[in-house]
Amino acid sequence: MKTYTTITAPGTNDYPITLEEARIHLRAIGNDDEDQMIRSKIKTAVSFVENQTGMLCAPRTLKLTQDGFDGSDKITIDRFPVTEITSIQYYDENNDLQTIAPADYTADLNSQPARIFLNAKTRVSSRPGSVILTFKAGFIIQSVPHELKEAALLTLAHLYDNRGDEGHRTIAKSVYDLVYPLKQMTF
Repeated sequence: MKTYTTITAPGTNDYPITLEEARIHLRAIGNDDEDQMIRSKIKTAVSFVENQTGMLCAPRTLKLTQDGFDGSDKITIDRFPVTEITSIQYYDENNDLQTIAPADYTADLNSQPARIFLNAKTRVSSRPGSVILTFKAGFIIQSVPHELKEAALLTLAHLYDNRGDEGHRTIAKSVYDLVYPLKQMTF
């Protein structure tokens, strides 16, 4: 089982949609009373698009905890883009926490999904969450794919227009059409 935990969340200025862009898109110019609500919906819209694709629109630090290594001493990271591996740790057969030195693994961060290959066979504990990977991931604002930003804007508009309206729970099909080609395919 894999679990992703956010260690350092994106800052307010790291999101690919600014408050000004959102207000223009929503036609909410001159209505400062809704700024806090719009900021919150920007985060929700971006999070929705990220969850649909595995592509992170803003930089952050994450921790991946999983039960052992994938197959033959490999770790697969289902978030993209991965920009840096901070640490790889595991519980050995004696349940002692060990850290793997950077010289003892090879990281392929350009693949989607990113992969880490250990240079030597590593015996891990059978306990749940025996492998812990800390890494940095996410696009910087200037490099967010246009389709991701557009999907986030469409999602934002849906959330804004349908706030509190229980009858309109579905996101527009156009959002899914934009993000579908970007979804990670893991085999």
